[in-house]
Amino acid sequence: MMKRETSFLKKFTKMGTGYGKWNWENIKKRQFFLFIPILILAALVFQKTLNYNLLDIWDDQFNVTNNAKIKSITPQNLTTIFSSQHLAHYQPFKLLTYAFIYFISGDNPMPFHLTNLIFHLVNIILVFHLVYLLSNSRFTSFITGILFSVHPMFVETVCWVSGLNNILCAFFYILSLILYICYIKNGTKPKYLLLTFLFFICALLSKSLAVTLPLVLLVIDFYYNRRLNFRLIIEKIPFLVLSFLFGLIAILAAYNFGSVTDSQLIHRDGYNLVFFTSYA
Repeated sequence: MMKRETSFLKKFTKMGTGYGKWNWENIKKRQFFLFIPILILAALVFQKTLNYNLLDIWDDQFNVTNNAKIKSITPQNLTTIFSSQHLAHYQPFKLLTYAFIYFISGDNPMPFHLTNLIFHLVNIILVFHLVYLLSNSRFTSFITGILFSVHPMFVETVCWVSGLNNILCAFFYILSLILYICYIKNGTKPKYLLLTFLFFICALLSKSLAVTLPLVLLVIDFYYNRRLNFRLIIEKIPFLVLSFLFGLIAILAAYNFGSVTDSQLIHRDGYNLVFFTSYA
């Protein structure tokens, strides 16, 4: 009996490189009992937000209450959402999400808060999975998942309806990182790199902070001891081009809104080069 139990524990705790594959069945069998308590904890902590109202200040009134762009899903509104800045930012996915919520429930605040909470719970699972891929440690993944789920730094993002852009960006950003690791661990199959790129675009359309992703991909390359060669550089070029373009869009959006002045744009060439390519 003791020998059989030992064999079972070894089989259960063995986590080989095959876990790097995009295999949700593997997650459900081996990790379910770990991240479910974390999700319950986060749900208990943030469930009160479902009773909160929309704020009359701090952007909720501009993003939802008085935002004509989300009041109806029409070709004109969709074109406006994707072709213009809003409150000094270019974040069409946030407005598109608001539009779908408003279409279903009107200005009832509960579905808006519920959306934030659901995405936060999903992000907890993604963070858990990402950390496990990097560390191969369930303990590290569990502790990181707990910290991520209820850390005070994320309270504003989850509780504040206008913080949806942060949650959406994190969702697509982490998915990109997971799929890029899958790309490395599965023989650099192009489909994983393509999915990484597609989710990167979604992250950029959620918040311009995602322009940092190519640098993080290079860090992951270094972490997995990938050699710096022509192929590694070529595969990053599309990511770098998009980062540059969305960095430019972010600055123009802020400039048109008045958040960035002429003097800030022409103050110092060296400083502006960094600012221009990394503003979020």
